[in-house]
Amino acid sequence: IYMANETFRFTLWVGGRFVRDKIVEYADGHSSEWFYDPDKLSYFEILHLVQDMGYSNIEKFHYLMPGKNFENGLRLIEDDTSVQEMIGFWENVGGTCEIFIEHGEYVGDGLVKRPMNLGEDKGVVMLTDRQNHEIEDDDELVEVPWLSDNEEEELQAARGKIRTYKANNAYKVARLLEIPSEIDVEVEPKRRRKETVMTSCKDNVELATEYFDSSDSNWSFVTSDEEEIEIEEAGRRKSTHAQYDETIEIPHFALNMIFDGPKQFKEAINKYAATRRVNIEFIKNDKMRVRAKCKAKNCDWLIYATRDSKTGLFLVKTFKDEHTCSWSFQVMRFTSTYIAKHYLSLWRATPSMKLHEFKKIVREQMSLDVTITQCRRTKLKVIEKLNGMYSYEFNRLWNYCEEIIHRNPRNTVKVKFIRESSNSRPVFQRFYVCFDAVRKGFLEGCRPLIGLDGCFLKGMLKGELLTAVGRDANNQMYPIAWAVVEVENKDSWGWFVEALKYDLGTNDGVGYTVISDQQKGLVHVLEEEMPLAEHRRCARHLCKLA
Repeated sequence: IYMANETFRFTLWVGGRFVRDKIVEYADGHSSEWFYDPDKLSYFEILHLVQDMGYSNIEKFHYLMPGKNFENGLRLIEDDTSVQEMIGFWENVGGTCEIFIEHGEYVGDGLVKRPMNLGEDKGVVMLTDRQNHEIEDDDELVEVPWLSDNEEEELQAARGKIRTYKANNAYKVARLLEIPSEIDVEVEPKRRRKETVMTSCKDNVELATEYFDSSDSNWSFVTSDEEEIEIEEAGRRKSTHAQYDETIEIPHFALNMIFDGPKQFKEAINKYAATRRVNIEFIKNDKMRVRAKCKAKNCDWLIYATRDSKTGLFLVKTFKDEHTCSWSFQVMRFTSTYIAKHYLSLWRATPSMKLHEFKKIVREQMSLDVTITQCRRTKLKVIEKLNGMYSYEFNRLWNYCEEIIHRNPRNTVKVKFIRESSNSRPVFQRFYVCFDAVRKGFLEGCRPLIGLDGCFLKGMLKGELLTAVGRDANNQMYPIAWAVVEVENKDSWGWFVEALKYDLGTNDGVGYTVISDQQKGLVHVLEEEMPLAEHRRCARHLCKLA
């Protein structure tokens, strides 16, 4: 095992294979832990490691993405580029990478399930075999049916067909490994028979169906709950369907591409038209099918998607990906609704932005012309959307307060509402919070010094944030309490200081020194609420105003 000051740590799983029993597992394998210089680790270095461990029949390498599972996190290692990508992913998050080796033959007789604990041997993990595994009372035992001689002959014939099919369609298998999502499709059987199969796991992992001999000592029975999967003699095959990725900037379409439904498909068309600057019109548009074509004269671009009657998936059935038209600076699908969704975060950050400024931004970023009317409609839709979001968040304010008290009953939370009349709905005005642990830390370990200040809250709703901070033993700022109020004045500061004084357990402020700016309302509040506290001005504010 190689050790270095800066090393890449990975666990190498060998001797097993991927199986699915409710979840995808790596069965009949064992592992060892390695530390390598990231600059020296390569595809062939991993290959030599596996060969040195006594395994010569090696088919594929896979590694597990950080924070993912077998269902959606396995990635194929094909070359040194794949190895460097793997190292890059794991160096960013830290931890131990896991590499899984697939072999040509089914070896070993133990079943290993992740995660496994690291042993005391320096970097080496020894795993327990199946014969040492104790069966719990609630473990489900499965009765394995033995096959007759005729059935075994049929299985052998089917295995031969699968090998022939794989050899003749190797290029298709390679293509499948590049497809991000896979769907198992039942082949219409000529003669059906019940048999146990090994299924696949997602994300670039191709695990073909295999038949096992009943005389094979490594034969494994896999079932899902109490269901048996009916398959034809040639077994299951992988479909070539690709799932649409709505996170990409410029949508790409393909035959048999899968969408969640007509809504997502139409949103993809709108996004495609806006980013490609072409005019697309919907010829057919209902819940079952959508047909769209380029509006330009003599342009053959066409796409048609409908819900498949067999699988129930919304698929692209017809696609002509060839534009003979030129770009346009006025796109009919670039509506105010699309613009509002696309620029929601921009309007949230700069709600006071002028319409002509927004028009200029759209022109520079999208290379499309929009009218002032479109910009005005966009702003109204953004405001409506944000108000709905803010209303939902303020409606959950009581839940937040209850959760704070639930976590620690000694926490302090104050909420103030106002009503225009006795029958009107309450309107939020102020919110104050002081956590018990923070309060105790200030009273027991900080200087008797309190700094009071406020700042503006920028956004759609405005407001002021009032804070009280102290100084700890390392002369660092220590937060004590904070509040959100409607405006910074004598009334709001009086409400805040009164709550703070109660939490600190002082009536007149004796023993404390308060530092603040020259806010007139705050000066009067401190004279009334904490008359015995020393009051000092912030030198930074004095210098700024000088």
